[in-house]
Amino acid sequence: MSVISTLSRGFRVATGVGSLITAIMFISLRTLNNVSRTDWVIAYVIWGLCFLVFFWLQLQLVPGRLSHRKKLYIFSVIMATIHFCIAISQNTESILDGFTTFGPFILTACSYLMSLLFVGYSAGEGIPIELAAI
Repeated sequence: MSVISTLSRGFRVATGVGSLITAIMFISLRTLNNVSRTDWVIAYVIWGLCFLVFFWLQLQLVPGRLSHRKKLYIFSVIMATIHFCIAISQNTESILDGFTTFGPFILTACSYLMSLLFVGYSAGEGIPIELAAI
């Protein structure tokens, strides 16, 4: 395994964990009273930066042999996120409130889980290529 692949994997894990932690923070911020707008903006900016880097690295992980796979990955992440956000938002005051509260967490989780479907499996062993390299 090359050093670049190890660094890429480590950076992907770090940005994914950072994105997930800041996404969970939105759920806890919603329960607090008197949270200033600047706190919300700072939290969304931190999550957005972590998620964009994480999503780009996950997109690079999707095999590009067929040109439509990356587009299909982006489409499936968006559709799964919309589906789960609407399902979880049933108990909130509005669907938009549910999207702003649970959307970052669901988007991060869906981007990781959908990448597992698109990464593929190593021949013969039936385990994902990412895990076979460990």
